[in-house]
Amino acid sequence: MIDANKRDRIVAGVLRCGAYGSFIIVLVGLLVGSINFQLGSGLVRIGLLLLIATPVSRIVTLFVTFLLDRDKKYALISFTVLLIVVLSSLYGVASH
Repeated sequence: MIDANKRDRIVAGVLRCGAYGSFIIVLVGLLVGSINFQLGSGLVRIGLLLLIATPVSRIVTLFVTFLLDRDKKYALISFTVLLIVVLSSLYGVASH
């Protein structure tokens, strides 16, 4: 059984990795961009994409921890939120 404190630490770690990882990638992209604009621009875009994906990874992490904990109610809620986020993103991409 995963207690609430451990779940919070896991989620905090995922958010921390996403935030710091995107910061490092964007910083490297800016530095590389001063030498090669196209490569630097691509790295900045990847970093921003990671930053945008970080909250989604939080939802996935919560979903998995609730499944491991056999907490069907909150696993279903997490899955529903994840489904809404994914479908909204797909709709937004398809409408442009």
